[in-house]
Amino acid sequence: MNLVIQSCSVPNVITPNSTPGQNDYFYTRYADIHDDVHLTIYNRWGRVVYKTESYDNTWGGEKTNGKDLHGGVYYYVLTWDGNTKDEAGTITVFAD
Repeated sequence: MNLVIQSCSVPNVITPNSTPGQNDYFYTRYADIHDDVHLTIYNRWGRVVYKTESYDNTWGGEKTNGKDLHGGVYYYVLTWDGNTKDEAGTITVFAD
């Protein structure tokens, strides 16, 4: 039996450090069901601020170097299945 996932929800807001345990991370089911999920986060000027080749639902609003991002709207691109499938959108980070 094969399981086919038609779509997965992706959050549009994370609130790291606001209420511990709630909306702390950019969580997507894609990372749960695929082994090769890539996540890239861009700032409003189109610069890459975070990138990983093996996303595991642990991005909590920080740059690739580990420093926290400022609150604001960022653009994300998720790819999987050997970069043949993708999803993109915006994510708002509410930072303290």
